[in-house]
Amino acid sequence: MSEPITTIVRFEKINDNAKSRWLELTKRLEENSKDESSSSLGIPMGNILFDSHEDLKNDVLDYKWSDDNLGASWAFVTHFDEVGLNIESKNEPPLKGIRWLISELTKYDSKILSTIEFEDFWKGNLGSISLIAQEGCKTFINETFTDEEWIELIDETYGLELMDKWNSSSCEWEDEDSEDVWNDKMFEAIGDFRKEVFNKFTSLSESEKEEEYFQFHEKKYAEKF
Repeated sequence: MSEPITTIVRFEKINDNAKSRWLELTKRLEENSKDESSSSLGIPMGNILFDSHEDLKNDVLDYKWSDDNLGASWAFVTHFDEVGLNIESKNEPPLKGIRWLISELTKYDSKILSTIEFEDFWKGNLGSISLIAQEGCKTFINETFTDEEWIELIDETYGLELMDKWNSSSCEWEDEDSEDVWNDKMFEAIGDFRKEVFNKFTSLSESEKEEEYFQFHEKKYAEKF
């Protein structure tokens, strides 16, 4: 059984030239989708790779083509605006396609700051959220939070004691109040984590960024993907 993955791509810092290029690419999505028969799930993400006036276009709904070029058997854009897009995909996030997109925008803004956040609520008991952040094509955050790691992060961030209320054997909360607190704080904690790392990262010099982040994280990222 395949389960959908929700991926959110955001351009946290982008100059006008790169934004103009992004808006050109979003036009491809719209124009190429006029003749798509399977549009109920959204706009096929593969359309972003082709100009609408091209005579020949690969079948972006073909599973193998999508897997080879996007990194998922299927991927549909469910929302896009001036600062990013939301994607639903099969089993895996379409990281190949997203990396192509960021690489393309980096031609216009070498310091573009982007985030890739994907949610998979079928892996683990509480699900998982992975966060990748890049300056240009270089990665400085590559973290995944699952189950107890989520709870520990929230406890640490807000001084709570949710872990004491979580039964890892039954995968259930001991009471509804604890579950309500969890649901209220989990995304806030991830957002606070992102802000904290962003603030630290952007305050560094270029040489400090290279030493503290890129040398380690680029190697880790390459090994993973």
